[in-house]
Amino acid sequence: MKNLIYSAVSLFAFITFASAQITNTTLQGEWKIAAVQSNGVTYEFATGKLQLDESLKAEGEPTAEELEMINAQMKEQMDPFAKNSLSFDKEKMKLHYGDADRSGTYTIKQKDNKYFIETTYDTGAKKEIEFSLEGDLLHLIFTSPEGISGSMIYKHV
Repeated sequence: MKNLIYSAVSLFAFITFASAQITNTTLQGEWKIAAVQSNGVTYEFATGKLQLDESLKAEGEPTAEELEMINAQMKEQMDPFAKNSLSFDKEKMKLHYGDADRSGTYTIKQKDNKYFIETTYDTGAKKEIEFSLEGDLLHLIFTSPEGISGSMIYKHV
């Protein structure tokens, strides 16, 4: 009986996932930067504070004084990006990143059960970035040239 229930739940989850296709319509609207995540650390723009995941907490949490110093340094480094935003309409997107504005056309691609935004900027440059959606949060997933991975998290407004 347990196997039957497990199988039914698994099938329902698969059908729900398979039918929840992400399209250009899904992304339409305004998105404001909410957080940046990398290596178990999340910086939240609304609070200006860091959150550590459980694995980092298990290694030993910083003291309140250390955390205050780290938060102050992060806030100073992240402030230029606090007004980052994205906007999507049916075919075009606008990106405000730091002091720069870029716009262009975009399409949604799916490869190996992952979604990508493929953008052709007005300058002719092309960029493809992996993303995921979790409720009203858009995670743009990146890997730096140094191999550091993480995500910039935007909230739909």
